Amino acid sequence: MKKQARSATRYLSGESQIDPTVVRYAVSYIVTSTDGQLPVHMLGQHLRQNPQLSNLSIDDLLRILDSYNSIFELKDTDRGKSHINVLLAFEFQVCDQPKKCGGYPTCRDLHICKYFIQNKCRQTQAQRCQFGHDLHSEHNLQILQEKYMDRIDPQKLKEWIQHHHIRRFRTSRPPQVCTFYNTEGGCSKNDKCPFLHLCSFFVSRRCRYGSKCKRSHALSSERNKEILCGHGIDITENEDQILDILSKNRSQYARTDNDESQRSENKTPVPYNRDVKEETKNMTPEAPFLVSAKSDRMTLQWKNIGDFTSDFEYQIQYKQVPDGRWITHESAVSHDSSRAVITGLKSRTAYCFKVRIINAREGKEYPFSLESKTFITPESPAFQMRNRSTKVKLLDNPDINAYLLPAKENKAARNETTKSRKLVLGSKRWGINDKTIMLVGATGSGKSTLIEGFANYLFGVNWEDDFRFTLLDLQHEEKGRLKDQAVSQTEWITCYSIYPDIDVPTKLDYALHIVDTPGFGDTRGIQRDEEITKQIGELFELHGDKGIACLDAVCFLVKAPDARLTPSQEYIMNFILSLFGIDMEDNICICITFAEAQEPPVLASLAKFCLPHKYYFKFNNSALFACNENKDNLASGFWKIGMESFDSFFERLDRMETKGLHLTKEVRKMRQDLEITVHNLQSLITAGLGKISALEEEMSILKECKKKKQDNEDFSYEVTEQVQEKEDISGKGQHTTNCLTCNYTCHEKCSIPENSWKSHCIAMDEHGNCKQCPGNCHWQEHHNNPYIIRWISKKVTKTYFGKLKLYTTATEQISSQTEVLQKMADSVKQVEIEIAQLLDQVTKCNNWLKKFALKENPMKTAEYIELMIESEKRERKSGYMLRIKVLEDCRRKAMIGNEATGFLCKAGQTRRGATSRMSQLLNH
Repeated sequence: MKKQARSATRYLSGESQIDPTVVRYAVSYIVTSTDGQLPVHMLGQHLRQNPQLSNLSIDDLLRILDSYNSIFELKDTDRGKSHINVLLAFEFQVCDQPKKCGGYPTCRDLHICKYFIQNKCRQTQAQRCQFGHDLHSEHNLQILQEKYMDRIDPQKLKEWIQHHHIRRFRTSRPPQVCTFYNTEGGCSKNDKCPFLHLCSFFVSRRCRYGSKCKRSHALSSERNKEILCGHGIDITENEDQILDILSKNRSQYARTDNDESQRSENKTPVPYNRDVKEETKNMTPEAPFLVSAKSDRMTLQWKNIGDFTSDFEYQIQYKQVPDGRWITHESAVSHDSSRAVITGLKSRTAYCFKVRIINAREGKEYPFSLESKTFITPESPAFQMRNRSTKVKLLDNPDINAYLLPAKENKAARNETTKSRKLVLGSKRWGINDKTIMLVGATGSGKSTLIEGFANYLFGVNWEDDFRFTLLDLQHEEKGRLKDQAVSQTEWITCYSIYPDIDVPTKLDYALHIVDTPGFGDTRGIQRDEEITKQIGELFELHGDKGIACLDAVCFLVKAPDARLTPSQEYIMNFILSLFGIDMEDNICICITFAEAQEPPVLASLAKFCLPHKYYFKFNNSALFACNENKDNLASGFWKIGMESFDSFFERLDRMETKGLHLTKEVRKMRQDLEITVHNLQSLITAGLGKISALEEEMSILKECKKKKQDNEDFSYEVTEQVQEKEDISGKGQHTTNCLTCNYTCHEKCSIPENSWKSHCIAMDEHGNCKQCPGNCHWQEHHNNPYIIRWISKKVTKTYFGKLKLYTTATEQISSQTEVLQKMADSVKQVEIEIAQLLDQVTKCNNWLKKFALKENPMKTAEYIELMIESEKRERKSGYMLRIKVLEDCRRKAMIGNEATGFLCKAGQTRRGATSRMSQLLNH
C-alpha cells in the first residue's frame, strides 16, 4: 500500500484522543463520495449527523484525521482550514499468488481477481474464478479492518478501488503523447485513445513546420483539454507552462531533426535524449535463467528489476535453437512476479529465451533482455513409457499406433464378490503423496475415454507423436459388450493407480488413483443401478488394498449437448449423489465431455437441477485417437483444448482438500437401514391388508348366514387369508437374517453368513437388538437360513364351528362369534402398531439423511419414476416389461409413506365397522 506525500499540517495543533468512530465514519463517507475526497467542512457536516458526534468541531476533526496519518491525506487549498480536502492516503495492491503467499498477516495484499476489479473477468460466476470475487472473504476482511473499511458495501468498495487507482495514476504523472499518432499510419483508436494527439516535435519545441505541420499543435482542442484536465493540469496556464509539464514525461519519443525521418513510415519511435536512454537501460531485465525443465515445459526466472504498478507486465519470447523464429508466450507475467512456466515445448529440443517489460495500457514496450543460454528439454516420459508398453490394436481405431501401458493387477485387492480390482502402474515410493478421484456418470458419458486422456496427458504425449497410450484393461465378459453402446462396457469397479517413477516421471509429483465405476442408466434398468451403488458402497467399507479410505474429488461426468435432462437422467443423478455424505459437496466436480469452445448447453440443465458443485471442467477427447498425418487444424485444436482442460483440472485438484469417507459410510448404513425398514413395512402392509380383508369377509359371511347361526347349525364358507410360507433360496449364494422367535425375515440379503457375527447385521442396533422383527429380539435369536419367510394370500374353505374353535383356548368355552370378531380386530390393531413403529423409523431415517446426506432420498422421487414408466411404455425397447415391473416396485417404495398412512386409515375404519357389528350382534 502506497502512501502519498502530505501537505496541510499547519492548521493542526495539540493532541487529542483518537476516536475510531470518527475514523470509521470518515472513511465510509470518503469512499462513497463522487470524487474520492471531501472538504473537511463537508465531512464534518456528514459526521455531525450522528448523535454521538453532534458537537464535533473542525479543529477536533482535523486533529483526529492527523492522528491517523496512515489512513488520511490532507491537501491544502489555500482557502482556509475548512476547505482542506480529505482523501485516503493508501491504496490496495492485489496479491499475485494468493495460494502460495502464506495469507494474513504475512500477505497484506487483497486476495481478489484484478480483472474482476476492472470489470473484465471472463468468469461470470465467482466460484469459477481461481482468484475469487469476494472482497469480504476472511483474508480480505482482516486487511480492510486495518483501514476501517470492513463494514463498507463490497460494491462501493470495488468502485472506490477502481476510481482511486485511476485518479492516482492520472495525477501522479503527466499525460503522454500518442506514439502511433506520430507515425504515418496514425492512431486507429481516434477519439477513444487515452493519450494526447499532438505533434511530438511540437511538445519538445523542435517542430520545423509550425502551422504547416500536418499533426496537431492544438493544446486547446476539446479532446486534448479533456485529457489535460483529467491529469490535473490547469488549462488556463499559458502554452509554455503546459509544454514544460509535458516535457517532464521522460517516456516521450520524438523524431530526428531531418525532414526525411520526420515523414518516415517507420512506426517505431526513437528516444530523443540521454534521460530516456538511461530509463530504457533501467527498464531492461537481465537474461532469464532455468529453474526446472520437463519434456514439454520449462520454468524460468529472472531478477525483478524494481517496483511497478499493475499496468506493467513481463513478456517472454522463445525460439528453437538454432533456426527457429521468435514466439511470444501467450500469457504475460504480473509486474510483481519474476517466474514463468513456458508450456507446449517439444522434448529433446534446444530453446533460448528473452524477457522484456511492457505496459499494455499505455501501449509501451521496453527493450528485451539479452538472450538466455540454450536450454534443452529432456526426453519425454512418453517415449520412455512406450518402450515398456505393449503394442495393441484398437477395435474402433485400428490405424492408430496404440500401446497398452504395463499396469499390473494387485491380486490382493481383487474382490470377486463386489467385482472390484486395482491396476498399478509404477511403484510406490516413500514420501510420495496420493490423490484419489472417482469417475461417476451415465452409460455413454465418456468415462472410459476420459481415463485414456488422463493416461496420455500424464506421460506427456504430444499431438505430433505417432503413438497413443491406452490404459483400459477390460475383463473377458466386459469385452463382449464393446459394440453395444446401450450397455455399460464397464462391469467392474477398477482403480488405476499411477505412480511417478524415478525413471519415467509423470506430470504430477504425487500418485494418482482413478476409480472407474460402471455406467448408470443402461438398458438393464434401475435394478442394475442399485447393484452399482452396492458395489461402490462395499468398496468404501472395505479396508486395506480392497477398499478406499478417502477421496479428493468425485467427478460427475455429463455430456455437453444435453440441454435438457430427461427424467431418467435426473433420477440417475439423484441416485449417484445419494451415495455421499454432505461433507463431499466441495469435492464434487462436473466434467463436461464432448465440449466445444462455447458454453456447454448442459450447464443450464445442471443449474435448473441444482446439482451441487463448485467447479466444472470442459473436456473434448475427440482428437485423442485422431490421425495427425493430414495436418487437420481442427483436430489439433481439439487436442490443445483437451490438454489445457487437464491442466486446469489438476491445478484445481492440487488445492482440493482430501476427505475421509466416515460420513459417507454412515450415510450408506442409514440407507441400508431405511431400505430394510421399507421392505419390511411393505410386507407388513401386505399382511395387514390380508387381515383387514379377512375381517371384512368374516363380517359379511356372518351377516349372510344369520339364520344358520341362530339355529346353531354348522356351515362352510371360503375366505382369503394371509399365511406365512418359506421361500427356498438354496444354492443362490444369498444369506438371510431370520428371527426364529418371531418367525420373521429381518434382512433378506445380508452380507454376513456366520450366525456368530449376526450382531454386525445392519438390522441390529448398537445394543444388539433387532430393529425389524416384531419382538425386537436379541441378535443371538437370529440365524442365516436357506429360506425367506413371506406372507402370501390364499383362498381357504372353513366351517363355522371350526372358526369358533380357532379362537378358543383349552381352558375356555367355545367362543361366540362376537369374541371371534373382537380377536380378529385385535390382530388388525397389533399390525397397526407395528406399522406405525416402522413408519416412525422411516421418518427418522429420512430426517437424518436430509441433514447429513448430499441427496436426501432417491426413493422419494416418485414423479421421476412415473415419467420413466411412461417412457418405457412409449419406447418399448427390448426388455421393457421387466424394467417396468422393477420401476413399479420402486414407485411403491417411493410411495411407502402414503401407502402406510392409507393402511392405518383403512384399518381404523374396518375396526370401527367390526365394533359396530359386534354391538348389533349383542343386541340380538
